[in-house]
Amino acid sequence: MKTKFPKYFSEVSPKPFIAQRPLSFQPPSTMSTTTQTTPAPPPTDVPVVPAPCFTILTRVAAIPMISSSLETINGALLSNTYTRSPYSTAKGLSTTAYKYTEPLQVRLAPLILQADGYANKAVDVVQSRYPYPFNAKPEEVAQLASNVAQGIDQVCFACSVVCTIDDNMTSALHPLSITWKSLLLA
Repeated sequence: MKTKFPKYFSEVSPKPFIAQRPLSFQPPSTMSTTTQTTPAPPPTDVPVVPAPCFTILTRVAAIPMISSSLETINGALLSNTYTRSPYSTAKGLSTTAYKYTEPLQVRLAPLILQADGYANKAVDVVQSRYPYPFNAKPEEVAQLASNVAQGIDQVCFACSVVCTIDDNMTSALHPLSITWKSLLLA
């Protein structure tokens, strides 16, 4: 028993599909018949545009506390035998990646510069409200921290003296079942 197919199936050729012309990504009018072996030189009339400069990064890195921290971290990573090689490799990879993204940076330059402007405005606002962190030297902060630590040590010592006196008075008055607090309230 033969199955009847609709009319449009009978019009299809039973041969397998073979492309009549080679597939290409160029329109037929621009296809060339010769193979080019050398790349075309870049046009000389196109100006070379440098990648946009991030002023916010240099501005934040210029803050004395951050600059000192970055120098300390850099020195520690370079001086340690276990981290020297991976750190140098990572710096090289990041530099190479940055160079490869320069065409994208040039294309996105208007957005990058606008974001850099907003970041600078935000840092201006923070700096106007809290100017000390932007001007503080690491030595000043270390001295302040040591003074605070000494003050905390003195407060802790005073608390321990008071607790010792409290324990001594409680143990001395215990046989009489009288506490020093009840003496003060009387």
